[in-house]
Amino acid sequence: MPNILIIGGIAEANKIACHFINNKKYNIILSLAGRTINPRIITPNTRIGGFGGTEGLENFIHTRDIALIVDATHPYATNISRNAIQTSEKLKVPIISYIRREWKRSYLDNWIDVKTFEDAIKYLPKFSRTFLSLGKQNLDLFSNLKKHWFLIRTIDKIQLDTFKASHRYIYGKGPFTILDELLIMKNNRIDYIITRNSGGNDTYAKILAARYLKKTVIVIKRPKIFSNNNFYDTKSIIQYINDFN
Repeated sequence: MPNILIIGGIAEANKIACHFINNKKYNIILSLAGRTINPRIITPNTRIGGFGGTEGLENFIHTRDIALIVDATHPYATNISRNAIQTSEKLKVPIISYIRREWKRSYLDNWIDVKTFEDAIKYLPKFSRTFLSLGKQNLDLFSNLKKHWFLIRTIDKIQLDTFKASHRYIYGKGPFTILDELLIMKNNRIDYIITRNSGGNDTYAKILAARYLKKTVIVIKRPKIFSNNNFYDTKSIIQYINDFN
C-alpha cells in the first residue's frame, strides 16, 4: 500500500485527505504545521508540527517510504513548498501541488498591489485606520507605527502586549459573511485593508465589503513557488491520486 504525504494547511488539504479516509488502496498521511490551536484531526495518520527543514523532511520521506508528495499548503507558506520541491527532486519522489486560484480584481475594486509587507506600509497615510487581515506572523512590522490605528484579526487568540501602535484586537475563523465584514469595517471606521491574496471563499467577503464601501485594499502579491505538476481544483488532485500507481 503506497504511502502518500499530504502537506496541509488549508481546507482543501483536509478535503483531499477526507476523501481517502476509508480507502484500502493508499495510506494517507496528513501533515499540519500546528500554527493554529486545536487543528482539525482528519486521518488517524495526521501529524502536527514542522519537519525541521529540508533535512528533516528528507528523513521523514525516506523512513516512511513516501511514494507521492501532495503540497496543499497555504499559498504564502513558501518555505515548506520550496523544501518539498527540493526534497522531491533529490529523492526522486514525485510531487504534485494544489494551487488555490487568486482573487481577481474587479473594475469596482480599489486595489494597490505590492510585493512586500514593508511596501504596504508606504501607502498608509498618517492617522489612517487600517484593517490588518494578515495572520499573526507579520504583525511586528506594524507595531511601531504609532501615528496609525489598526484593527487586527487572527484565527486564534494571541497576546499583543508588545504591539505598540494603537489598535483593537479581534479573533475568529472564516468563513465570514459580507454582513460580518461590513459591520466590522463600519463600526471601526476602516480606511484601508491590508491582506494577502490567499484566494478561496472563506475570507473573500472582506474584499466584497471593501468594494461596497469603496475602501482601498492593499494586496500583498502571492509568491510564485510551484512544482512542475500543478492542479487548481481538488477534484483533479483526487483523480491523480486515484490513478497513481
